[in-house]
Parts: sequence; C-alpha cells; structure tokens
Amino acid sequence: MSPSQKAPQDDKNTPSPATDEDEPVAELAEEGSRSPLDVELIDHEEPESFAPPVERHLAPARDPIQRFIDEARRYARLDERQERDLIRLAREQGDRDAARTLVLHNLRLVVSIAYQYRRAWLNLLDLFQEGTVGLMEAVRRWDPDMGTRFGSYAAYWIRACILRFLMTNVRLIHLRNTRAGR
Repeated sequence: MSPSQKAPQDDKNTPSPATDEDEPVAELAEEGSRSPLDVELIDHEEPESFAPPVERHLAPARDPIQRFIDEARRYARLDERQERDLIRLAREQGDRDAARTLVLHNLRLVVSIAYQYRRAWLNLLDLFQEGTVGLMEAVRRWDPDMGTRFGSYAAYWIRACILRFLMTNVRLIHLRNTRAGR
C-alpha cells in the first residue's frame, strides 16, 4: 500500500479537514473578544402585546344576526313607570345614558318587527339597523303624557323606518312613489 493510498485512521484526536465555511467561526472563537458588528443572540420570548389577553372561555365567532339577537335578549323589558322615568331624564336633563338604556331595553321589538319584513333577498341586518334608527327616533319624539305606552309608539317608528328603507332599496327598477319624486 503506497502512502497516497493509506487507509483513514480511526483516531478521534485527528482533526477533520477545515472547510472555508468553518474558518470565520474558528477565527471568532480564537479571538475571544467581540467586535461591535457581532450579532447578539436574543431569547425567543413572546413579544409583548398591547392587546388585552384573549380569554379561552369566549364563544367562537358566530353569525352577526345571532349576535344581534343575543344582545337584544340581554336586556329585560322595562315596565311603564321605568320607561316614563327614563324618558323624563333624557328630555329634562339631557341624559344620553337614559335614552341609550331605553333603546337597549327595546331592541327585542326591533327584532320582532324586522322579522315581519324579512324577504329572501334582503339582508336582515339592514332591517335591524333601520329598525334601530326608528327606535331612536321614537325615543326622541315620545311624550309620556300622551297616554300611550312607549312600545306602541316605538313600533310605529320602527315600521316607518323599515318601510322607507324597503321602498327605496328593494325594487330592481327604482320608480319614485310620489309626484315630487318623479
């Protein structure tokens, strides 16, 4: 066997031949000092989030129609005395929270009336939105001394807003329904 055909030794102390890729690593290890251009290793921690932590017990995202209905169910109906007190607070003192409370506690009425005007080609959320606008208009205009309950008065305004929305948006060909609109 010639020296050029010598078998490799199984000795663990024999250094492996260095490659070009290993040279910079070896030089840095030998230096022992760090240069200003060296990259510092950072622990792989979760970045700090500014958003509140998400709780695991929350329900998965649902249909927006069902969310609106669930929101309406959260608020119990008010009795006549509570309705009168809230509207007086809203009118006399300009209390927006009282008006908001009156609207929130009557959202079931909006859902009920909107379902009466539901069609296969309509988005029910649009009807909920228009009905809520009508409910807010009823809160603005209702006079508790008229002798009617708020629910009866609000139903009129909810229907009026929903019907106005349907008249302007449902037709395939828009025909004006008044002489002034023609």
